[in-house]
Formats: sequence, C-alpha cells, structure tokens
Amino acid sequence: LPETHGVMVYQEDVIRIAHEMAGLTLAEADILRRSMSGKLRSYAGINEVREHFLEGCAKNGVEHGVALEVWRQIASFSGYSFCKAHSASFATLSWKVAYLKAHYPAEYMAAVLSHHGGFYSNSAYLSECRRLGLKVLPPDVNHSEVDYTAGLTATANGQPDALRAGLSVIKGVRKALKERIVALRAAHGPYRTLVEFVRRARPHRSELGVLISAGALDSLGVPRPQLLWLAGSVFTAAKRGGTGGALPLGEAGYIAHELDKTARVISDYSADEKLALEYEHCGMAISRDPLECFAKSVPGAVAAVELGRHIGRRIRMLGRVIATKRVDLRRRKNVRDLLELKAEDPDALAREVDDGRRTGAAEDLGITRSSEMGSRDIYYTDRGGRALQFLSMEDLSGTYEAVLFPQAYERFAPLTHSAGPFMIAGKVEEQFGTLTLNADYLRQLLAPLR
Repeated sequence: LPETHGVMVYQEDVIRIAHEMAGLTLAEADILRRSMSGKLRSYAGINEVREHFLEGCAKNGVEHGVALEVWRQIASFSGYSFCKAHSASFATLSWKVAYLKAHYPAEYMAAVLSHHGGFYSNSAYLSECRRLGLKVLPPDVNHSEVDYTAGLTATANGQPDALRAGLSVIKGVRKALKERIVALRAAHGPYRTLVEFVRRARPHRSELGVLISAGALDSLGVPRPQLLWLAGSVFTAAKRGGTGGALPLGEAGYIAHELDKTARVISDYSADEKLALEYEHCGMAISRDPLECFAKSVPGAVAAVELGRHIGRRIRMLGRVIATKRVDLRRRKNVRDLLELKAEDPDALAREVDDGRRTGAAEDLGITRSSEMGSRDIYYTDRGGRALQFLSMEDLSGTYEAVLFPQAYERFAPLTHSAGPFMIAGKVEEQFGTLTLNADYLRQLLAPLR
C-alpha cells in the first residue's frame, strides 16, 4: 500500500489486501468491504469471511501469526472505515466550510444553525459564535427573519459581526404567524407599538404573551412586564379596531397613561430573569452565555485554551457537556465480535498482549483483554467489566475532552444525564497530540443567587 505508507486508510485497501494476501476474488473481498460499511455494517458478516481469509493466506504462504495480525487490523479498521470517494468528498467539503467559517463566520454560522447542521446542539454553536467574536442577538419582530441571519452592529465596519436568532427559535408560536410577521414588516415597515403589532400580525392571545416574554417585542422600547400588563386590554381593543373599536383616551394617550401608572409598581426583569425566560420559550440561552453566571463559581479553574500548559497536572475546570459517548463493552456484543481473536494458541497471544508486543486502541482507552469466555475465545472489556464515559465539554474559552473511567463513572454516572454546568477535576493527559482530562471528580453547579 505505497499510497498510504502501508496503512489501511480506505475500504479499497481492505479489498486489495484480501485479494493479494488471501486470494479472495474481488467479489468476495467486496463482501468484506460491504460488511464494514455504514448501515450495512455487520460484525457477523466480517467473522464469516475470517476463516476464508486465514485459509487463503495459508495457501499463499503467509505466516499464520502475520495473517492473524492483519485480520485484527482489518477487524478494528471496520469501526471507522470509508471508501476513497467518500473520504475525498468529505475532505473537499471540510476545507470549503473551513474557508467559509474563517472568512465569513456570521453567514456560515447562520446557515449551520438555520439548517440544523452539525453534530452538536444549537446552544453549542451559539457559544462558538461568541468565541468567534460574533455578537449573538435575540429574536425580534422588527429585526429577525424566520431563520438565523448574519447582521451588523453599530460598530461594524461593513463586515457582518453579529448573528441574529430567527423567530423560528421561539416555541409556542405558529410557523404561519412567524412568516406573517416577517412578510408584513417587509411590505409595510416595522412595528411601532403593541397595538399596531396586534392589529397587523393578528397573533393569538397566548402567542402574544410568549413573544413578549421571549423578548421578541423589546424593540418597541417598553419593558416586558409592562407590555404583559398592557397586552390584555390592548389585545381586546386592537382586535376591535378593524370594526371601529378604540382604546380609552385614544391609542397613544391610553398607552402613555398605562405605562406611567405601571412604571411605579412594575420593574423590568433582571438579566437572570430574562435568561430564564429565554430557556423557557426558546429552549436555550441566546442573549448571553449561561456559563458567564458561573465564571466565579470554580476558584482557580483552568481555561480550555490553557490545557496544554498543565499536562501531567491535576486541575479543576468549569464546563458544560455538549456531547457524550458511553462505552459498555460488557454488554456490546458487536464490539466483542469486532475485537475477537480466536487464536490457535490463546496463551501465546495473551503473552504478546501482556508484554506489549500486541497493542491496540482498546488498551489506549484503558480497556484490557479478558478471556473469560473460554480457552479459545479472547475478547476485550474494561477493567472490572464496567462502563466508562467520554464527555465533550466547553467553557467560555473553548472546547475540551474529558473521560470518566469506570471507577469515576460509577460514582458520577447520574450527574452525566445533565448538561451541567459542572466543576470537573482530574489529570491532564496528552496522547498523539490530543489533550484529555482524565476526570476523577464531578460536581454540578447551582446558579448563584442575585
């Protein structure tokens, strides 16, 4: 495999090895390729070809130990293999989107969020927008489209420097109403008062309350609690407006009177209360990163961007979980099938593992070999036969990876059902240029009272 320096990188490499080493026909080798491909992946199918592969290697004069090692590499390779065309397509797409993110960050992130693209939640992408220097703006009836859009702030130099959340993020409001709000604004100009908005957009009363609480009417210049106070009478009068109904004292006089009266007894929501309302009506924080509320909750916390300066040390960090992967090899038979090695001399194979001559990804992940299935069946499980969990996390400075090995996971597993935020502590380790926090402590943080 000169093109890949002797390493199996593509599924075509597996076909070539099976054909050249074991004498399998190209059709038979392709069965092996298909059994390790995407939705068609079948560990049982891989094992069916195994004996045929080993017999073919023996006929071609390949040493049995070499054949076993090559087969082990083929089996482990099946967990992440792609065909060459697929890989090339992904590579092309990767550099294109990397260019767009570097040179057009606002437009790129707006497109990702609007099309629900990517592996992470929208909340994680909003955090990335802030780290890119973009100001994240909440949904507003006078500024938002239905989906996310790139925008300009007062300090922009012509290049979009903000991301405006679309009305689509607000729950409890009909899609038809959101589209009508945008269309009427484009046709007849912005909404200037609450009465005008109700008359033109014709929301249901419950939808009006949701829009006000979510902050979508903040551009009217009236605090949300006062808008909610006005909503009842204004809604009724505005709905009558088309048939001659009117507000007492006239629209402007009535609103001025009510605002003056309510200003003495109703104060605006605090920043924390507005954040809670965003969670309630949008499902996430938009106007600011919720981790800002916990910035001082972990004294001495190391930032994600500073991890490289603490390799080998035990540290504590602030973090929110953005993705997890739980590994339970005791119960995952497909993993057992994947790494199963039915050697003619299991004891010799075990010695190779124990003295370091045979290594693999399983050992790198803290997974050790076990031969509890009998004298001829050797499979892998974690130390103690338990589970471990990988955590992708973020703080205000960036993202980082953490792992809870079995002993720690056994203690903190219930906490991992939540996204946090957490105070997480452990030792920073580096492997192949990748930094990981080997966590041994996890504590969920409570929002500080203000």
